[in-house]
Amino acid sequence: MKAKESLEKAISLGDNSMADKVSFVDELLKYEGFVKSAIKRKEYREAVFYSKRLLEHCQDSPKHIKMYLKSAILHNPNDLSEVIKLSYEV
Repeated sequence: MKAKESLEKAISLGDNSMADKVSFVDELLKYEGFVKSAIKRKEYREAVFYSKRLLEHCQDSPKHIKMYLKSAILHNPNDLSEVIKLSYEV
C-alpha cells in the first residue's frame, strides 16, 4: 500500500509524528488480506464485513470500493440495492 510507503519515507526524513499512523495502516492492510482470503474461501459475508470496515477509513479509494462491491455482489446477488446505491454515489 502506498500509504505505508509514504509514512515510512516521512519517518525516515525525520517526521516522527507519522510513527503512530503506521500501525493503523498495518491494520487496514490486514483487512485487505482478510477480504481477499474470505472471497477465496467463498465466505462472502465475512468479505463484506471487512470491506465495509475498510471503506469507513478509505472512502475515496477505488480499490476498496471495488472490494466492497465485489464482496456485496457475491454475498447477495439477488439484492443489489446497496451496491447500486454506492455505485450511483461514486
